[in-house]
Amino acid sequence: MPTYDVDSTSVPTLEELNLFRQHVATLRETKESRHEQFVSIKKQIILCMEELEHTPDTSFEKDIVCEDESAFCLSLENIATLQKLLQQVIYAQIMV
Repeated sequence: MPTYDVDSTSVPTLEELNLFRQHVATLRETKESRHEQFVSIKKQIILCMEELEHTPDTSFEKDIVCEDESAFCLSLENIATLQKLLQQVIYAQIMV
């Protein structure tokens, strides 16, 4: 996410503080939403891998399946890669 510019040379006005609070609230909502997406997709991937008797091969797969959820970077790029991996394991499941 882009940084939020704050003028460090002066005391912020009440309006500036409120805008900053809104910005922080939006970031928290975004993080919560992405975390929910991550957990949901992760569960689906793990179920598919178990059904396929597939162990994680790549470092990304290992990060998803084995690592602590809080350590996963919830960037848009990682969420997209996670969705792509889910599609791949679903496809592999169908092909079996």
